[in-house]
Amino acid sequence: MSSGRGAFAVSDEVLKPLLEKKPITPQSLVKPHEEGKLIKKWASGMIEELHEALRVLLPLKKDELDFILQICKSSEITPELITAEKPLLDIIRVHPGLLWAAKERTL
Repeated sequence: MSSGRGAFAVSDEVLKPLLEKKPITPQSLVKPHEEGKLIKKWASGMIEELHEALRVLLPLKKDELDFILQICKSSEITPELITAEKPLLDIIRVHPGLLWAAKERTL
């Protein structure tokens, strides 16, 4: 039996120790090198599927995306990219979640 779909199928014997946080033993892997590649390919495929789903569910305008990228790339919170309303600008600048994200990027 396997988990995943198509080219991203990975045997349950390989995923089970990972999901249960148990060490992978040689007995749990038939072909460790090949299975490792399959797991990496499967995980990459799942991440891409998630990104696609989020693009559909939460489509961002260019300025919203620029706001997020500014935090991620340079740790700068620039609310002017997404609003011109003074009360919102002040709230966004001191938002704990955004301050945390900006701080994490500088570590």
